Amino acid sequence: MSGIFGIINKNAKDTYSNALYAKSWNLAYGKEGYSKWSDDECALFCCLEHFTSAPIPGDAVIESGNIKAVVDVVLYNRSEIADKCGIDPSAISDEELLVKYILKFGYSALSKANGDFSGAIYDTKKKTLTLFRDHMGVRPLFYYSDKDFTAFSTDIRGLLSVPGVDRTISDKWIYGLMAAKNILSATATEFEHIYCVRPASYITFSSNEANAPIESIYWKPGQVKVRRKNRQEYTKGLRDIISDAVNIRLNAVPGLIGAELSGGIDSGVIDLLISRQKRECLYFSWTPDTSILPMAKRDERLIIEDICKQEKITCNYINQTQGLKSNMLENLEKIGAPRNPRDMNVITYCLPPYMNTHQLMYTSEFISHNGARVVFSGHAGDEGVSHRSDPYEMFYNHEYYHYLRYMFSTTHGQKHRVLSTLKKIYENLFVTARLMKAPCEGIDADPEVLSSSLRSKYTGEDYPIFTFLYDSAKYIEGGGSRDRLDNTALWGAYCNVRYIFPYTDHRAIDYALGIPRYLFLKGRLNRYVFRDAFRDMMPVSLFRVKDKTAPSRNSAKPDPDYAAKFQESKEYVYSHLDKDFWSKYLDMEEVERWCKEPVSDNDRSFSYRQNHLITLLCLQNILEVTRPGVLNPPDKG
Repeated sequence: MSGIFGIINKNAKDTYSNALYAKSWNLAYGKEGYSKWSDDECALFCCLEHFTSAPIPGDAVIESGNIKAVVDVVLYNRSEIADKCGIDPSAISDEELLVKYILKFGYSALSKANGDFSGAIYDTKKKTLTLFRDHMGVRPLFYYSDKDFTAFSTDIRGLLSVPGVDRTISDKWIYGLMAAKNILSATATEFEHIYCVRPASYITFSSNEANAPIESIYWKPGQVKVRRKNRQEYTKGLRDIISDAVNIRLNAVPGLIGAELSGGIDSGVIDLLISRQKRECLYFSWTPDTSILPMAKRDERLIIEDICKQEKITCNYINQTQGLKSNMLENLEKIGAPRNPRDMNVITYCLPPYMNTHQLMYTSEFISHNGARVVFSGHAGDEGVSHRSDPYEMFYNHEYYHYLRYMFSTTHGQKHRVLSTLKKIYENLFVTARLMKAPCEGIDADPEVLSSSLRSKYTGEDYPIFTFLYDSAKYIEGGGSRDRLDNTALWGAYCNVRYIFPYTDHRAIDYALGIPRYLFLKGRLNRYVFRDAFRDMMPVSLFRVKDKTAPSRNSAKPDPDYAAKFQESKEYVYSHLDKDFWSKYLDMEEVERWCKEPVSDNDRSFSYRQNHLITLLCLQNILEVTRPGVLNPPDKG
């Protein structure tokens, strides 16, 4: 993906030089060309990436009269957009086409643009800067704004490197991390004054400090009403729109592609659709093959084998990445990030603290080393399109008849069936629903390590509700897809691939959210209407899969050196934490006691505390690396 960044000046001087601080952190996002534009009040930059069949832009900074723009975009309905603009699609790049489309029809018309994009448009006449993002936030874009300037960057570290940016860490974010609250949102970051541009929105800033930024939302999930005659028509419509979402993305990308093959239903359907299109594809699983890890009960590799046998394709496993030259380490060195001889520490400590799911790096590295530029992923399927539903969702959406009918069906064959059904209804409506409507707290809560002042500040405060199982629209609007999207954007960029997510197609989301909720549950099968839509393509094992986890892990033998490695890791983390800096947030006496406490061979407790401290060490590291010698916030002026 392209890396875009820039600054609009209000009172601060040296706008151009300040913007250049963000350059190195965006270089990994695009290697096809680097371009810049500036005047006394604004500077725009773009590190261009190009991997599609569309023409490459003449200049990465697009100019049209008083309009200057930088855009990171892949359009999947470019012919439709070009037709609306009266332009030959074969003669214009995606970047130039999207800007022309916006200038002709306005930012609200982005609701009809099917693509992954983020961008910035500066009006030299009005002295305004407008930032925008795609429907689901596939393309990242962060910003900072105060009385002196507004800055934006594809990479959050680009903003952290700019002198004058207030890098104060968010107290609430740290509390949410340690207390295992649902801290994810559509716009908030780990920093008090740095934000994400909201997905499906555009926000306009003025060089006049008296004018507050204006945000507008151009799309909300689930606003489209879907009405079909019967179950069969809903099912067919879902299959058609998902198939088209995959096909238009395949058509945008020439040559060899990659795809995740996890053994789950979401990635499985995408892999089947890719296979039926006869595309040359590298399929990849995070699991080691059976020569490394024996089969376990209900092992996901059994499903992978069924898919491969049916489709006559081959799956590549994670152990095949051993010995590959690391694009990740090479790119980190290019930006001057400190390299530690221990690869784990390079990967962990030189990246933003939101980074997790390190297996993504292995996928990206393998796909890139074997010549593909993109990875198709099933991410975001169960967040809206395939949808894991709780029975309460039917009640929540006033489908009372279907709710009662479903609950009655779950007690088939039981004695005193009516009483059993009433008991299940009570448990669902007054126990399960109460838990789902309460602020989410994970099993790895560890508030005891927080300082008493921070703990008392936020204890009892309401946190976002985990609406995943019964209100997909709210879950998506609240940033439910953001975790994986942010991770894949950065892992992919550093390993020279881009991730593509057919389930983030806004048409598919709108259609799926318009389907009656009762169609997602049948008997013991969740996500039923989605399964039914592709039943004839699926191996039986995939159609009936229920587990979200990877059962293959159950066959892994315990590491006999676990205790020694865990102790070494604890001591490493403790020795590198800046004690003065973190004493504001943490009870450092408790941290020291725990880090020096010996670990027994059977002790797996408090591994989550170690993960939390590693996250904070990661945050400390990027503050030190992006602006050497300046750690303690705030550092304004």
